[in-house]
Amino acid sequence: MFGGVDYGNDGLEYRWLMDREGTVSVTIGLDHDGNHYSIGLDDLVVNGKLGVRQEIRSSGRSWRAIQQAIASHITWIERLHSRLIAPDAVTLIEEAGGRKHAR
Repeated sequence: MFGGVDYGNDGLEYRWLMDREGTVSVTIGLDHDGNHYSIGLDDLVVNGKLGVRQEIRSSGRSWRAIQQAIASHITWIERLHSRLIAPDAVTLIEEAGGRKHAR
């Protein structure tokens, strides 16, 4: 991993990462009832049948590509945030293939 930033509040976190190959990604983490659930934003969108992978830019091989990838991820986070703080957020994550970890 090359670099990353965590942003979180009230049990929901967004972990922004960029690896050495220049791939930008976001992992979503949710704490609920003593468990931690996690899923990649791209997996949530695709496996949750909310969109297609091509709608989430991930290339960070140039400054412009990084800007586009961040903007793309922000757009999806804005669309999904209300669902990720809703009472059925765990179901959304699990049905899209997210992982459950005991705390």
